[in-house]
Amino acid sequence: AFNNPLSGTLPPSYGQFTNLERMVLGFNAFTGPIPDDWESLTSLQFFAAPFNQISGTLPLFIATWSSLAWLWLADNKLTGTLPPELGLLSNLEILTISNNDFSGSLPLAWSSLTNMRQPDFSGNCLTGGVPPSYYERWTRLEAEYFDFLGVQGEGCANYTSAFDDVLEDIGSLPEGLP
Repeated sequence: AFNNPLSGTLPPSYGQFTNLERMVLGFNAFTGPIPDDWESLTSLQFFAAPFNQISGTLPLFIATWSSLAWLWLADNKLTGTLPPELGLLSNLEILTISNNDFSGSLPLAWSSLTNMRQPDFSGNCLTGGVPPSYYERWTRLEAEYFDFLGVQGEGCANYTSAFDDVLEDIGSLPEGLP
């Protein structure tokens, strides 16, 4: 179901596939929250649903998907604070939740994700910076991903894009550009 013209809400009936290990629903037009019926998907190792219109908060039950190694929910409309309970996902290596509307700070409990290799929290409204315990305990972190943690400490209130910064430096766009 990757990169198809699928739309509508995420089907609650997928929760019956309790032995499912991989679910890939990215680059579609799914809307609404992640269904509560999916709590039973405890065998999932890989869940990817980026570039949709998924909304609501990140469900706490994802913390019960104990085999999960890859969680990719970038570019959706997810909101709320980041649940500390996800720190229980001891197998999680890749966590990409960029370009949503998460707010608050990174949970200290996430420092227990010692298998983390590639986190991306950028493009959200997060504050407080990256807790030092992340760097101390995330020993498998691939160096290039330090730049993609995306926590500036400012939240959304004082956020300006790189484009806005360039405009401030040059004053305006050259004539003839939109």
